[in-house]
Amino acid sequence: MKIISSVLCLAFCLFVVSSATAQKKPAVKKFTTSGYFEGIEMTSKESGDYGGTSVYLTQSDTDTFALVTTAEGSIFDPVLVKATMSSKDSRTIKFSLPNDNSERIFKGTVSAAALTLNESGTKSVLKRTCAKTYSDISMGSGGDYGGTEIYITDSGNNWFVLVTIAEGLIGAPVLVPATVTGKNLDKIAFTVPGSERKFTGTIGKTSLTLNESGKKTVLKSKCYK
Repeated sequence: MKIISSVLCLAFCLFVVSSATAQKKPAVKKFTTSGYFEGIEMTSKESGDYGGTSVYLTQSDTDTFALVTTAEGSIFDPVLVKATMSSKDSRTIKFSLPNDNSERIFKGTVSAAALTLNESGTKSVLKRTCAKTYSDISMGSGGDYGGTEIYITDSGNNWFVLVTIAEGLIGAPVLVPATVTGKNLDKIAFTVPGSERKFTGTIGKTSLTLNESGKKTVLKSKCYK
């Protein structure tokens, strides 16, 4: 009888331990193609020249967009283009940039760590990293989306914001010039064309506080990694 009790006790203890271990197992993080992939670096300290390509990927309700910044000596202004995604988890990407003579066509693969691009046989690996992205977009109880997402970037002396507004559905992003001032470059102002919505704000370490016609909105910092 004591042997049976001991066996039952041991089995129960093993069940408790295995259950606790199962509960502590971290959830699998969902893969996303959204995010910033850095590939621009200084090519000459003497001249201060830069080279390479950086890409910021984002989605509307139906499409994927690539904000592409290239550098050849100096850093050029970003260009917003549509991207075609395919394969499992939409990991295969293709997009093109306008050029003087012909389009520059990029093909590649998005992973959790990087964006691998191929342009005319030249391969480059862009490391996924955090960027100045701020968002309060969320899904309501009825399945509709609402909120705003802002990505802030610069090309040396020129500043830009990529604005995504969700009203039921997540709209297509809009690239607009911005004015960034302040001792720590923490004051921002921009206007969304079409609606002519004017925003001013303060860039913080963990949030972006926006003011539109006296209405204040706080967008939290978001990192797609």
